[in-house]
Amino acid sequence: MDLYFLENNAYNTLLVQSNGVPIYHIKTPPHSGDADHPHTVITKFVASDENGLGKDESEDREMAHIEVRRWHSGLVEVWAQSFLPSKAHLLSSSEAFTASNGKRYQWRRGEGEEIKLTRFEDRQCSVAHYESQLPATSTSATLKIKLEGLLILDELVAIFIYLQQKRNKREVLEHEKVMLEIDPYLANTDSSRPGSPRSPHLLWDRAVRLDQFARCVLYVRYAPTIHHLPRNDSDCAPLY
Repeated sequence: MDLYFLENNAYNTLLVQSNGVPIYHIKTPPHSGDADHPHTVITKFVASDENGLGKDESEDREMAHIEVRRWHSGLVEVWAQSFLPSKAHLLSSSEAFTASNGKRYQWRRGEGEEIKLTRFEDRQCSVAHYESQLPATSTSATLKIKLEGLLILDELVAIFIYLQQKRNKREVLEHEKVMLEIDPYLANTDSSRPGSPRSPHLLWDRAVRLDQFARCVLYVRYAPTIHHLPRNDSDCAPLY
């Protein structure tokens, strides 16, 4: 089963099947949670039989809650059950969790944007993997899920979104550190104010711009072999 990201965004997007039918809606309201920990809600579109009359419809049900926290344990709650992953080993970058079927799995990052979900005891047994959006193309980022992954699909998706947000936040903080070295004024601002240069929403915007810049660099680098232009002029907007 393939799930496609309509937007390459771990905070606000739809995950749809190959026929365009939506399965999951990831949404993070601008002022959800506290200033430093935006709260993400994932709803799942499920079939419903209205009044038992055989009329098939789809309704969205609140499935998961996610928060990435800097100093405390994060939140990954699926159908009111915690599935917060943890480091597979002390020095490992892999994140492991126990799924609803009682088995242990781990998300492992490979080279570049490659991310795989494997059994904890058997790294060769792939359960799912993520293919990122190619630079300067309209190809959607995709989660490719094998049969075993379908049995734990809800927590698989929620934990993946949590890990992507966690990575994004780490990159934003690293970017902020560089900016503070350039402009110390930012260190003296109140990050809780929505308009603050250090507010998470403006940092989020900087991360998006950084991603746009990186895609443009890749486009220039590989322009001789790519025949697709960036989707619009804003894709190559200045970082600042």
